Amino acid sequence: MKKAQLGLIELQFFFYGLLAGLVVMAVLVVLMNNGTIPFKLPLLNC
Repeated sequence: MKKAQLGLIELQFFFYGLLAGLVVMAVLVVLMNNGTIPFKLPLLNC
């Protein structure tokens, strides 16, 4: 396996992780603002 291939695979995992993290954050913010989760962040009032 060449080094360039390994770099591309790592980059792919990084972007998948980033995307999954953003989705989870968005869902948590929506649930917090709805009052479903009794936890408020004053900075994230959308």
